[in-house]
Amino acid sequence: MLRATQELRNAIEDVIGQRITFRGENRASSGTPVVTGRLIAQEDAGRAAAVCVGDARSGRVDGEFKADKVSDGGKASAVRITRLGH
Repeated sequence: MLRATQELRNAIEDVIGQRITFRGENRASSGTPVVTGRLIAQEDAGRAAAVCVGDARSGRVDGEFKADKVSDGGKASAVRITRLGH
């Protein structure tokens, strides 16, 4: 039941794009931005990223990339971040 509850909270956070934290929990406070990206492809022949962030100063970023094949010259990333933090 706890795992199902956590999975539900994660899904809701993905949809609304921010954290939901209850009093006494040791995690980022409610309202913290959350970015989630999942990319599933049969083939990548160019550049692909599940999440590409230009500048993230706070929050959580989760990325997942799955491809059956990445062609020569293809570039695949689950997460591509130019700057993270202060």
